[in-house]
Amino acid sequence: MSKDDSTEEMQAAFQQFMLSGGTSKQANSTSGKKKKKGRNPPQNPTNNKNTPKKLFDHGSPTTNRSVQQQQKVRKQLWQILNAFRKCLQEDWLDVDDHCGQVIASIVNLRERIRLNSQQLWVFREYGPAKVPNSQYGYRSTLYANNKEDAVLGFLTVDDLELALSHGLMQHEKMLAGVRKLISLLHQAQEALGRRFNEQLTFQQTEVSPLVVDMDLQHFAAQVVFWSREVYTSLAQELFRKQLVIQTLLDSSMHDGLFHLHDGDDLRDNDDSTPLKVAEKCHSEWVRGGQSEEEQQYFASLLNATPWEDVEQSD
Repeated sequence: MSKDDSTEEMQAAFQQFMLSGGTSKQANSTSGKKKKKGRNPPQNPTNNKNTPKKLFDHGSPTTNRSVQQQQKVRKQLWQILNAFRKCLQEDWLDVDDHCGQVIASIVNLRERIRLNSQQLWVFREYGPAKVPNSQYGYRSTLYANNKEDAVLGFLTVDDLELALSHGLMQHEKMLAGVRKLISLLHQAQEALGRRFNEQLTFQQTEVSPLVVDMDLQHFAAQVVFWSREVYTSLAQELFRKQLVIQTLLDSSMHDGLFHLHDGDDLRDNDDSTPLKVAEKCHSEWVRGGQSEEEQQYFASLLNATPWEDVEQSD
């Protein structure tokens, strides 16, 4: 081989070396090492910590939290329902019944006032000398030690005036009691509205499909529906009874409360007399204007039973 040929071969080899970047062997050796280092044994999928668990496995922490959260929602719903029913029964219905009893007492008192004023008018108009005692009923029989020894006594004007004054004072107390009770009834209606808003807010925020089952969602919706119908019905009933009380109070200023002269006997059949008005108000006070559906809503709300787990936890 000549010197020129060897020089050309060296130049060609150097040129090839420069074109390859001078790292062909080093790169091959490095890649071989990386492949050797990257060879890891296959892992068992069951031993991998990053493998996701099933959300609804029996006994998993997620399932336990879901059950506990649902029980918590049930208990809270039952407490809210109990608060609404307590307000309905004790603050509304009981006060309403008490007010009806007071109106019945007003009817009785007006009848007594009418009778006492009539007796007092007859006594003053005719006197005991003109009318026999047996006709105007002032004679009273008082027994001594035994029934055989009877002492006859007679009522005086002072006795009749005292009885009339006592009846009037009791009548005023009953009217004041009616005013107080109708005010308490109005406050009970407002409290019932607050309880209903509490139910509605709880049903919209806490009773979520992601937390509770379908049965609990259905029951919560039923409770809100019953409460709304009951609240609306009682609001209309309260407005009606406020008008009844206003009529009763206005009739107390009527002169027909007393027996003033002989012509008053003809007014006993007049429906505008205080006694007739009180009797009418008492008959209208009874709750009976609800439809069958409204009565069913009342019964469903008052007779709703709790779940067993909630009842035991309480």
